[in-house]
Order: sequence, then C-alpha cells, then structure tokens
Amino acid sequence: MNCTTRLRHVLAYLAVLGGCLLATQPAIAQPVRFVYQGKLTEAGNAASGPYDMEFRLFDAPEIGAGVQLGETIAHPAVEVTGGAFTVALEVDAAVFDGSPRYLEVQVRAAQAEGPFAVLSPRQSIAPVPYAAHSMRASQLDGVAPGSLVRATGNGSVGIGTDDPKALLHLYWEPDSLTHLIETGGGVNAWTKVGFRNLNGEWDIGTSRGFNNDVFYIDRLGTDSLEFQLSTRGNLGLGIEPRAKVHLYETDSLTHLIESGGGTNAWAKVSFRNANGQWDIGTSRAFNGDQFYVARPGAASIAFAVQPNGDTYTAGDINGTRLVLRGDPVAPMNAAVLCADAGVTNFVPYNTTLGRALNLVAYDATVRTLTILGGADLAEPFPIQEESLEKGSVVVIDDQHEGRLTQSTQAYDRRVAGIISGANGIHPGIRLRQDGAMDNGPHVALTGRVYVRANTSSGPIMPGDLLTTSDTPGHAMKVVDHSRAQGAILGKAMSRLEAGQGLVLVLVTLQ
Repeated sequence: MNCTTRLRHVLAYLAVLGGCLLATQPAIAQPVRFVYQGKLTEAGNAASGPYDMEFRLFDAPEIGAGVQLGETIAHPAVEVTGGAFTVALEVDAAVFDGSPRYLEVQVRAAQAEGPFAVLSPRQSIAPVPYAAHSMRASQLDGVAPGSLVRATGNGSVGIGTDDPKALLHLYWEPDSLTHLIETGGGVNAWTKVGFRNLNGEWDIGTSRGFNNDVFYIDRLGTDSLEFQLSTRGNLGLGIEPRAKVHLYETDSLTHLIESGGGTNAWAKVSFRNANGQWDIGTSRAFNGDQFYVARPGAASIAFAVQPNGDTYTAGDINGTRLVLRGDPVAPMNAAVLCADAGVTNFVPYNTTLGRALNLVAYDATVRTLTILGGADLAEPFPIQEESLEKGSVVVIDDQHEGRLTQSTQAYDRRVAGIISGANGIHPGIRLRQDGAMDNGPHVALTGRVYVRANTSSGPIMPGDLLTTSDTPGHAMKVVDHSRAQGAILGKAMSRLEAGQGLVLVLVTLQ
C-alpha cells in the first residue's frame, strides 16, 4: 500500500487570533488546524472505500526514528474515492518551535482486525502551520512581540500598529511600505485580489500570458475587462489598449469631459508635440461659450463654433476673417460674414495651382458682378468646319439647323458673331445649357473681341462699322450702307492701315 500526498494547510481563524493574543500574554496550548489531502494506492491501483487512518507527528523523517510529538490522531472509516482522501488534522501548537516536523501516516481497511500499514516516507510539514508559532514567539526576529502583530477583541489584526482601523491594518513607520502579491507559476498563473459583496465580485491583478501581461480590474461575469493597463502605459477601458487611451463599448459610446467650476473654468483637451500645443474645449465666459480650437500663444482662435451655430476661423466674436452663419433676414440662406474691416474680398484659392478656384453654383444672386477674366459674352455653337482660327467671322449655316459656318461673302446678312479668344482676350461670360447647347467653340455675341480683318474696302479706322468680306472668316469696313443693313458685325475700336490683321471690335450685331 502506498500513499502520495500534498498538504493544503488552512489556519482556522481562532488559531490565528489565539496566536496573536499569545504574543503579549503567557503561552497557552492552542491547536493548529490544517487539512491533509492524500492519494492512496494498493497493488498499483487507486484505492476506494473506507479506511481507518492514524496520524503521528515526529521530529525525524525516517520511519522508526525520532520522537513522536503530541498525541496520535485517529480517523476511522475515512472515505477514499479513486485513491483520493481528505482529513482535517488538529495538532498542539506547542510542538511547532521552528524545527522541522514530519507526519507519519498509518492505514488499514476499515473494521479490519490486523495491524496498520505504515506508509513511507513521512511527509514534511509545509511552513504554513508555523504562522501560529511565529505569533507565539517571545521574540520575532529581534522585534518585541506585540510591536509587530496585534489582534483586537473585535477581530481586527494590526501589523506594525497597536490600533488597527480595519480587519487587516498594515503600518511601518521607519520607511516605505510594500504589500507584495507574487506568484512563481507559469505563464497562465495569476496574482490577483478579489473584492466580493452580495452584488458580485471585483478582481484586480495580472497574469503573464493574459492580454500581454496587462494589469486589470475585472467584474466577474462580464464579457470584457473593465480596466486594462499595459506594460507600455497604455490604458484600455473595455478593451486591450492599442493606443495610449483606448475606449470601447459594444453599443454607443460617450467620452465626457465636464467642469463644475465657475464661469471662468474650462473643459478642454490638449495635444502637444515638439512644435507646440493645440487645445480644443470650451469655457462658459470665454467668447460667448464657444467651442474652440486654439494654438496657445497665437494672436487669435484658429477655429470656433458658437452655440447658435456661427462658425469662425482665425478670429473671435469681436473680429475675424471668416464667419459662416444662418442669414437672419432670409432663413433659407447661409451667410459668409467677415468682421475685419481690412478684408474686402472673398477668394477661394488653390495654393497648388497658384490661382483662384472655379466657383460653381446652381443659382446665384449678386448685387454687383465684376468680370476679371474676359471681355465678351460668348456662347458655344457647333461649327460646320472642324477647326477655325480664333477671331474668325461666322455666319448662320442655312444648310444645317442650329449650326454656324465661316463667312465667305461680303455684306452677308446671316452674320452671327466672332469666334472668341483671339489675341489673348477670353470670354468674360460663357452661356450654355448642359446636355443641350454646350458643344463647339465660343462665339462672341456682344462685348469686345479681336476679329480677323482686311482692307479690301479701304483702311479701317476706329468707329468704322464692320461687316463680312469676300475673304473667308474676315471682316471689312462698311462702304455700301444700303447693303450693310442686317449685315453689321460691330464697330472698330482699333485701326488697320493695309492688308490683313486683328482689329479690336465692339460687337453689336444689327
């Protein structure tokens, strides 16, 4: 018969309290209670059934050697299941004087008449029962008893204090104090402290192989750890952190920063690097309780939103570069306001292209419109010829509805206009309807534009009326006014002494 064992020692509370009291009172024999668990085999097989057992404590490890300490502890009819059994043992605390102690176990089948079998080897008693001895000793590592551990009548225990304020009170006056909870187990072993009441349990602790060794606070029974702090100092609430602060919730999530201070108190978040700092936040008394983005040290707020929805850039409510606001006069409109008297233009600008942006609107209403990019009003027309030179005179194509063609005869009453863009003068206003009349080159219908001209009817002087000529795409001055009715292109604004060239014309079709 063989018995392999492991000891799980559990100090009864009375034994601990008794030992604490004996630290300052005469020694009184007090029991030390612990649980002994073993595994019993017979002929190589796990034993089962009831067995009588006897336990004796010795001061030597060898069978037959040493002196028995205390009385024999008998446990008849101990139930053994699958070889495993558990018994509670109670030993006089006086036998624990700091020297090694060994437990001898003897067994036999229950109600058998034969002798007990002595199991070998004797089992060494682990250090836990010596807690009672430590609290009974006349000296504790040179510290007077009572100055290290003190128990009160209400069950509180003080270590380093005579007046414990809680069930367990630790105090160390000479220096710093550390309460260490350590495990030497593998990567899946944990060290933790649990806090339990009738509502449930909170655990705080860590495990080497769990979530990269985070320190956690956990409510047992919930889906995720409520608080996790990584070894890099990252904080996760509801999740293993992937950033310095990482918040997670399976549903909607709100991160609230609140100040209960007075009107000058702020609630803000700051972002800082080696270049400087950005602040985002609000203060009740600052610029009308606006929400702002600011660079500390800058002359003005970079961006702000007022409670009424007004949006500011590069300024505040007293003076700013740009404000986006609902128009109080026409609520259906949105207004772009500027309170800086030195700013008179609104210019959407592309810094990469180095020019102002195109402004696209469905409908537009303006008080005054100034055109800076061109000098004529033009409309696109499909042209019979594939390519005509800018400045060419065009007439209505009577063979193709809606089309124009290059002029080829003098005093042509089908005259329609001049192809815009000659000599670098572009259309100022371009008319078209998307998907309907939006193809072909732009033809100037009014305004100033350069036209290809010749002096076939004489030199052209400023103020001369111009009409079509026999030279394709060219204009000439009117000399036969009877033929010019309905064929006038416009008035010359520059001169052409001889030959061919470009003449600036004020387009006035008639």
